[in-house]
Amino acid sequence: MPNLNKKTTRIKVKGKNALHRAAQGDHGNIVAYLLAHNPPSFSGAKTFPHDFTALHFGAEEGHDDIVAQLLAHKPALINDMTHYGDTALHLAAREGHNKIVQQLLSIKPGLANVRNFQNHTALHEAIISMKGNNEVVEQLLPLTDPFHLETAMVEAASKGHVNIVARLVALKPSLVDIHKKDWYQETPLHLAAKNGHEEVVAQLLAFSPQSCNARARDDLTALHLAARSGHDKIVERLLAHSPALIDATDSLSETALFLTTRKGHETTVLLLLAHNPDSIDVKCGSSNLLHVAAFGGHAKIVAELLARRPSMAVKLITRAGRLCFVRPVKATRKLWTCFLSPSSRFCRSSLFPFSSSLFPLFLFSCFSFFLFLFPSFLFSLFPLFLFFAMVSAGSASRLRRQHSAAFDDRPKACSGSTGVGNEP
Repeated sequence: MPNLNKKTTRIKVKGKNALHRAAQGDHGNIVAYLLAHNPPSFSGAKTFPHDFTALHFGAEEGHDDIVAQLLAHKPALINDMTHYGDTALHLAAREGHNKIVQQLLSIKPGLANVRNFQNHTALHEAIISMKGNNEVVEQLLPLTDPFHLETAMVEAASKGHVNIVARLVALKPSLVDIHKKDWYQETPLHLAAKNGHEEVVAQLLAFSPQSCNARARDDLTALHLAARSGHDKIVERLLAHSPALIDATDSLSETALFLTTRKGHETTVLLLLAHNPDSIDVKCGSSNLLHVAAFGGHAKIVAELLARRPSMAVKLITRAGRLCFVRPVKATRKLWTCFLSPSSRFCRSSLFPFSSSLFPLFLFSCFSFFLFLFPSFLFSLFPLFLFFAMVSAGSASRLRRQHSAAFDDRPKACSGSTGVGNEP
């Protein structure tokens, strides 16, 4: 290889020098040449702005020969961290490079307990990414401090790694304790149920049957989280394990049925109603399930609820029918047709609380009140204000006639047991 200017090899292009690019591209001969013709400090040069050394590039890309060359030339490189606090072991474990992990641990076993700026050890990175296989995890488990196993269990349950969950429980059975929670007060069972990992849920229930009663933040159970996400199989498994969970309420006095109704998961609603048909009458404050379904615009759930309890429609008109106007974007035409019939007192009076004759009087009263407070300013605006009152009264009257005409064209809107008419 021809002699190169030493200054040329140290020039950085886009933050990387020649050694960085050679290590990243698995060019062993070039790496050996650069290390031999430059001072020892050259091997520890870092990129900008991520502070990667050549060892970080070799470990991340899985080039074990490059890693061996760099560590033989300067063993202290094993302690260098990136801008995010990652060591070479973090990067190798994240990418699943088993040989490099073994190589690094043989030089410095204590590296397994070094945490990056996210408080993740190499074991956490291996569990989160799972780009390799369980061999990386098996190498790191015996060397990782038991203190870190609790958060590792959280990551394994959240990602749905059944084998790793079983391995962690075998090492430390107390990891499935209902008092072992993360930042959001969620146990591994909460995380597995929320993310839809049925096998992990079954495994955790077998290890700790009482874990289904644990409460997360806002007093949410695992059933609340599974129902809110629409994971029917997990909901069914949890109810088979503990049927009393269907009546459990959170800090807002909402059951799992309330949460899944708000999200519009029709199959989950049917599943919960099949387990306990009387739960349809449960209320949260002054609202029932039909209020929640109508407010969210879930027409199929509304139809199912009305088929089971036709009397709920009256309560919706008198108390929550107004919600169909508050959320017109989500309220479908079926909901409008069902709940805003021409005979509904709400449709005639509540939509426009002032009739066409009283509305100008109301505006004139408001103007008189403000005229008393600010006489000099508002007196000049009196003609404009009176014109606005007349236009508003005409608009209100016209809109009322349009709504009445629209509903008069479909006299059978509320016919049928479901209370939902056919769309035009």
